Amino acid sequence: MLTGPETVVVGFSGGADSTALLNVLWELKDILGIKLYALHLNHGIRSEASEDAEFCCKFCKEREIECRIVSANVPEMAKELKLTEEEAGRKARYEAFNQYAKELGAGYIAVAHHENDVAETLLMNLLRGTGLHGGSSIRPVRDNIIRPLLCVSRSDIEEYLGKRDISFCTDKTNLENTHTRNILRNTDRKSVV
Repeated sequence: MLTGPETVVVGFSGGADSTALLNVLWELKDILGIKLYALHLNHGIRSEASEDAEFCCKFCKEREIECRIVSANVPEMAKELKLTEEEAGRKARYEAFNQYAKELGAGYIAVAHHENDVAETLLMNLLRGTGLHGGSSIRPVRDNIIRPLLCVSRSDIEEYLGKRDISFCTDKTNLENTHTRNILRNTDRKSVV
């Protein structure tokens, strides 16, 4: 994915996945010849989101990674654009990532999708009645977006962080079954079968 000296913007929510991604890239930055920048987006949904931003700033400062904090009013954006909050949040994130990458002249944006996300996305696409394109789920590289953790499970990510005693944030909205992805992720698999 990274073939030489590159500047990489990492999407950094402070959750387990993006914390592991940023830390792995930070550990390998000299070997890979990359310069890292992080971007954290506050979606304007949760009151405790400022704590996530503080965590991200502290984490990056400890590793001498520049971290940009951006805020968006995703609920308002969703209403204006007639999107779900999930869709509006994705749009806001990628707009912020691309803007920061453009400012820095960064060749890549790294996001922390992992093996479980691939399975969830495939299931969601199948439930919607997808064709061949949707059957491919999440691609490791698409344009300037790279997803280095697609071959790693969520349990592997948590094990990696635990072995290094690295903390992370938990977005409580991920535990709410208000979005299709959360329902797939949080439902006891035995009750579905």
